[in-house]
Amino acid sequence: MIASDFKNIVFDDMKYIICFASMFMLLVSCDNQEDMSPDFDNDFMKKTTGPLIVGEPVEFMYGMGTIDNHLATAEAEASIEGTTGTGFERHSWYTDQSGVDIPVLTVTDSTTIGRVSTAEIVDTNAVTLRYKYVVPEEARGGTVSFKFNATNSVGDHVGLSTPEYQVSRMDMEREILLTDGDAYFFSIADMAVYTEEEIVSESLINRIDFVYLYRETMDGYAFGHALVSPDHSDYLNDVTLPANWESKTTRMEKRDLNMRDAQLKGDAPEVYIDDRDLEEPTLENSTNYAFGVTNDSGVLMRTEDDKYTAYIYINNINNTDGEMLVSIKRLEMN
Repeated sequence: MIASDFKNIVFDDMKYIICFASMFMLLVSCDNQEDMSPDFDNDFMKKTTGPLIVGEPVEFMYGMGTIDNHLATAEAEASIEGTTGTGFERHSWYTDQSGVDIPVLTVTDSTTIGRVSTAEIVDTNAVTLRYKYVVPEEARGGTVSFKFNATNSVGDHVGLSTPEYQVSRMDMEREILLTDGDAYFFSIADMAVYTEEEIVSESLINRIDFVYLYRETMDGYAFGHALVSPDHSDYLNDVTLPANWESKTTRMEKRDLNMRDAQLKGDAPEVYIDDRDLEEPTLENSTNYAFGVTNDSGVLMRTEDDKYTAYIYINNINNTDGEMLVSIKRLEMN
């Protein structure tokens, strides 16, 4: 699993204004620095700490400062063209004495054309801009890197390059609502939940990998919220199943509070499930059900055809309405 690399780093946007008297002292190694100047300097930090996943944003902070006149432009060039949403923000941010983040307009215009994003900077000699790169399908399983550049009003230039960052092969979907007796048929391939009517009308029966149900008790024993493989006839004996139901086996192992993921949970701890976590499990102790699941727990699954391994994270359960909110990371196996 990947832990945060930046627990001890403070990188407040406005506090990052470069001290011109010691401009040569950068916060990180300058091995990738270009055109170093005692009067014009720049630096960056990767703000996003989790795995890079297709469709998800990766955020950077790019700081620059100049003694001569003022800044003119900032540029970020990605090795692979990002998808919709890639580009510089127009505001920088600072935190006031009350702890409130305050936006400051520091970019008059921001454009992204192909692999290159450009920001036209207002009349200032130091600023930190936020750059967001939304990972495209073309980068899946490969690497991506970036070149940052800045110019000032007298034509001076500085720039630097990032390392190469590995892009995950996983897919991710957050906050999918499962409802007992309504939307309770789940497809790992689709990362989606369906009603009985939908799987019949859209011929999706063969795509269902587990069924969600809520029973306070079953056969006199505490049961609760459960994810059940399509072949578990005992647990599904009071569930309305469509004709031609495919009784296939989805292998499952509960992970009670020991496999959290900040991307699925939405907050700390900054620990993440990556490709390796879904590639390695053998599921030797698997069953075809997981009942009594609770908030912040999860279930590791492998589809019957061994095509996908998935981690289902339980964001929230609702006993009153018989509902469960889940998020999923899914890896297509080689």
